[in-house]
Formats: sequence, structure tokens, C-alpha cells
Amino acid sequence: MTLTAQAADLHDRVSDLEDYKFKVVFNAMCDVLLETDAAYFLNKMQLEGRKHRLLDPVHAIQFALEADQGLDFLRIWNEGDWKWCAQQWPEWVKHP
Repeated sequence: MTLTAQAADLHDRVSDLEDYKFKVVFNAMCDVLLETDAAYFLNKMQLEGRKHRLLDPVHAIQFALEADQGLDFLRIWNEGDWKWCAQQWPEWVKHP
């Protein structure tokens, strides 16, 4: 489903969304976009100055402490190579 279709679907369910805070809905949509192209999405978020858990240095350090080859991950993350991070450590995208 394209982003446009998702937005239209959300628009049709306005009454269902009244119970949720916008931040919850936004984070859910971010997760959908991450599954399609993490690198593009994170680069765009960073350029726009937006916050996301995968761009948070504390989150990256916590993941690196638990991951195999955590220092390599942290070095690559620090360089901003989101595509390589997502390819080599797919669990990073889903890390809480």
C-alpha cells in the first residue's frame, strides 16, 4: 500500500483515530516507511531535523551493546550509512 493510500485510509477512519494521540499514529507510519526503505527515510528525517528513535545516539549505543560486532555498527551508524546498518543488522530497525 502506498503512502498516499495509507493516508487516505487513515483519513476515512478519522473517528477511529480520535482515541489515539497523533504521535502514536505518526510513529506507526514511520515504522511502515522504515520497512520499505530505511536509509531514504532516515536521511530525510535527519535533513528535516526531525527526531526518530533510530537517529537517537543513546538508542544506537544501547543497540551496539547488545549486537554482534556492536562497535562496527556504532562506527557505521555514526557515519550515517543507514542503508548498510539496516542491511547488516536488520534487527536494529525493530529494536525498541
